[in-house]
Amino acid sequence: NGNVAGRYCEDPNKKPEQPKEPTSLQDCESITNQYQKDSCYGKVAKLNGDKTICDTIKTDFVQSICYSDVACKTGDVSICKKFEEDKGPTYSSTVLCYKCVAKTNNDKSLCDTIKDNGVQEDCYKQFSS
Repeated sequence: NGNVAGRYCEDPNKKPEQPKEPTSLQDCESITNQYQKDSCYGKVAKLNGDKTICDTIKTDFVQSICYSDVACKTGDVSICKKFEEDKGPTYSSTVLCYKCVAKTNNDKSLCDTIKDNGVQEDCYKQFSS
């Protein structure tokens, strides 16, 4: 039998403190790592449904995620159309954007615009209940 004193220095039932989710751009300003700063901006953009915040993001794929998240939240189909123009109709952000916006807007016809059979099928399934 070893000595177990001190094994539970901290309360084992105490939840670890979660980092505070950013709610404004000021919450992101002090971050020096560009990727982390961009991710922070993306969270604020999603929370506020504000695509103009996505414009400030320098990391390409984080910016794409930001626009997708805002499109999903707001139902802004123009974001999906921009993906389609810039990246093409079969680009993953394009098809997933249309799928999510179709659900947000409760507009099954948006599934027709999806040029990926698997995602298009998933889009239609969202409406079968």
